[in-house]
Amino acid sequence: MAARSSPRSRRLRTRFRRATESLHKLAKLSEAERRRLVDGFLTAAFGGVGTDSTFAGITRSMTPELPDDPDTEQVQAWVELAELSQDPDFRG
Repeated sequence: MAARSSPRSRRLRTRFRRATESLHKLAKLSEAERRRLVDGFLTAAFGGVGTDSTFAGITRSMTPELPDDPDTEQVQAWVELAELSQDPDFRG
């Protein structure tokens, strides 16, 4: 008889699988694609509040950049940002 995994083990495996999938997707994104991801989130978050050049400068300054050789924490932060930016509940 095969042992059944606990609900906690299943949740951890699911979270790990999702994190791995997200990391893989993020690793494939170009700088332009990452910028579009963040731009889409900022557009949704601010809902067209401003359209002038000042507002465009503000949103550019709010757009994080992933270095060419990111460390583990930076990659994890980008994965988290990517997941949050695509979560409809977080976007409001």
